[in-house]
Amino acid sequence: MGTQVIISSIVGTSPFNIWLCDICGFNENCVFVKTTNENTWCPGCPNHMILESAKRAIAKLITEGKKQEDFAMATGIGCHAKIFDYINISGIYGLHGRVIPTALGIKLGNPNLNVFP
Repeated sequence: MGTQVIISSIVGTSPFNIWLCDICGFNENCVFVKTTNENTWCPGCPNHMILESAKRAIAKLITEGKKQEDFAMATGIGCHAKIFDYINISGIYGLHGRVIPTALGIKLGNPNLNVFP
């Protein structure tokens, strides 16, 4: 299942439990998905958990043989959409309320991509 450790949250506030991946040793500095963008979400925001889950899923798929170029993301606007800034994959910011059509367009343009709306 992994190794349980206590680390500081991404924004450096209160500690929380995190599982390190036995496959790639994933943590917040995972080379597969790390960016240099400063995370500006508020401490305690649930977007941090969504970001970590997405990073782990992508890192695991990369260690299983997928290429980083096989992934793309479509996001809307607002704080939650900034997840695209914090994951090192291709993608596009879409219009408010139009994420699904944007993701569908990406998938139709390249059916081989794994697209995250």
